[in-house]
Amino acid sequence: MLDGNYHGVSYYADEDGFTAFGDVSLHGNGNAAYVQIDTSGGGSSGGTTAYTVTSDGEITIGSDRRGVVSADGNYIFFVDLGDPVGIEILAKKSVPSAATGPAISILLLN
Repeated sequence: MLDGNYHGVSYYADEDGFTAFGDVSLHGNGNAAYVQIDTSGGGSSGGTTAYTVTSDGEITIGSDRRGVVSADGNYIFFVDLGDPVGIEILAKKSVPSAATGPAISILLLN
């Protein structure tokens, strides 16, 4: 099970384009805690939720967030399929300075 502390950024496609910066702690037992440090709405919040990770790196956080974990566990990318739809990127706080990030390729289809 995934374990560690992450910084995260979020963007949600509501009418105002909600953004947030926060911290997420994955406790290695399927439980996570999060806190929004700053948001475009000016507030902060926090709470707990459950998560699962499959052996091939698929992650589900709560009931609506689905994504992938990098092979080294340093990065998590996911979408929130709730209403509104959003994307979130998490980077592990303890990534060594010499770590190289994952290569990301995007294919655009017409």
